[in-house]
Amino acid sequence: MNDETNRQNHESTEKSINKINEGEAVKIEEFIDKKKKNTEINVESNSEVKSNSDVTDNTFNGNLQQKKLGKRNKKAIIAIVSTVVILIALVSIFVINNPKAKVIKAFKATSEELSSRKTFFEQATGEKEFLKVYDKGLSQEIEMNVISSNIKGLEEAHNSGFKCTSAIDSENKKALIGLSAKYQGKEMGSFNVYTDNKKMMIKLPSIHSSWFAFDCENIQDQYNSSIFGQQGILPNDEITLRMFGDDDIPTYDELKKVLVEGYLKSHEDDLLEISKNITFKKLDKSKEIMVNGENQKCKGYDVLIPKTEVNKFLSSIYDYIENDEEARSILNRYFKNIKVVSAVENKNESSDSFNNLEKFITCLKNDFNVNDISLKVYIDKKGRAVGIDMDTTLNMKEDTLKINSSIEYKGKDNIGDDIDISMVLDESGIPTNVDMNLKRVDEGFSTENILSGKVTRAGEIVNIDCNTKYDTESKKVNGKFKFGTNGSEMSLDYNGKYECNKENQYLKFDFDKININMNKNTSNTNEYITFDLSYGRMPLSVPVEEPKEEKIDIFKIDENKLMQIYLEIEQNSNNLKRTLSL
Repeated sequence: MNDETNRQNHESTEKSINKINEGEAVKIEEFIDKKKKNTEINVESNSEVKSNSDVTDNTFNGNLQQKKLGKRNKKAIIAIVSTVVILIALVSIFVINNPKAKVIKAFKATSEELSSRKTFFEQATGEKEFLKVYDKGLSQEIEMNVISSNIKGLEEAHNSGFKCTSAIDSENKKALIGLSAKYQGKEMGSFNVYTDNKKMMIKLPSIHSSWFAFDCENIQDQYNSSIFGQQGILPNDEITLRMFGDDDIPTYDELKKVLVEGYLKSHEDDLLEISKNITFKKLDKSKEIMVNGENQKCKGYDVLIPKTEVNKFLSSIYDYIENDEEARSILNRYFKNIKVVSAVENKNESSDSFNNLEKFITCLKNDFNVNDISLKVYIDKKGRAVGIDMDTTLNMKEDTLKINSSIEYKGKDNIGDDIDISMVLDESGIPTNVDMNLKRVDEGFSTENILSGKVTRAGEIVNIDCNTKYDTESKKVNGKFKFGTNGSEMSLDYNGKYECNKENQYLKFDFDKININMNKNTSNTNEYITFDLSYGRMPLSVPVEEPKEEKIDIFKIDENKLMQIYLEIEQNSNNLKRTLSL
């Protein structure tokens, strides 16, 4: 729940991708120039850098959770490895020489054009790095009220909801959170939490006046050795509740400097040697791609990265991570905070696990390799890479994953304003087809983002549609999401406004109405819930301090104190019931 995570949830994925591409361009070009002098290679004057696929300003939150290995974990491996494969292909292109400079220049032109598009936060605030003001800490408030619903159990929940306020002091690893609820307009009570990452304190003001405190780590041991444990002990599985990691999650700038720039600098010779075995040739046939509203015959270039060179590249990455102290440190910080994937159900079970860097690298080294990577790059008359096809196969311990992908940039004002993506992922003979189109329409002060996609696997079809729009003059925002499969569909639509105060960096969203509809084909029912929602945040103005009221170490009390607490809670609970007429 640190602010780095909050910020990542709001920043667009396109910004991160394009920022990496743009940043690495400078490093790669310097590297190529240096090697040209050393090896007297005759390289054309036009040198270039890579671009990756763009996405809309809309991002979706995705928190990594602990899961069991097996089939489910293979999906995680596939996602990670697929990313690595793309990086292999594109980064390898960066270090190659002579005629390949034309392709490099085309990638750079595409990257620069994609990165020139402003995100919502840039347009709304006029600042590129606006969200960084929340890095050290923030105050935030969220409130939700149900308007109407026909979902079972919520039919009478009109004018019911909650309000949550929080002060998150990321710099000092402290937090103070307050939560209150109401039902049909009547206050149901409140709940407060404080933590300094060593101890946690909980208070229920409506039923008791004191804070109940306990240590954040090994809660099960505290419980079992207390008076509560006499009634039955908890299983001997560690229960730890900490809001912040021991170390902060590495920032984008840290990851870029250590993992990308550090790797390129330390493995220049390896990369140059690998590049010598990459074949490059101009294709005989052009490809027609609609760019800027007209069909263009785009010249094609074929890049083949042999399997041996791909795996040399991977080995050089493993070598860098295993032997560079700074790289190991920053990755361990990352793995420690996200708690990637764990397969160990008990301490005696011997199984591969991704809960630390060493086991993750061991898995990558032993459990898969990559076949040849074939890239076809199509360049338009303006010298931009507007079409990229990729074909390769990942060989894992028990499965293979064939990847065939195609991406075309077709926008008018900016080639990233209309993107077609097509992928076929064949996992051990079972294909998954992914087709997606991303559009962005800028008109005056308004920006509309449209995503439409379809995923097909084993006869099942999943349709995804998303449309969002915001206006920086009227401050209005609205959108609709639809997700459908096997005749059932879930949709969400919203409308509201936002405000941004540049002086105190206050940012707030007010949604007058959010509708969620669930059409279940199997039961022929249509369930819905409608509610309003507001969310605001601003930088933390003062550090979070521990509450001064009376504290009770809840796992250290005796029978007399327990009875005293019980009687106070019972009396206050009865008063609350009478107030609510229950």
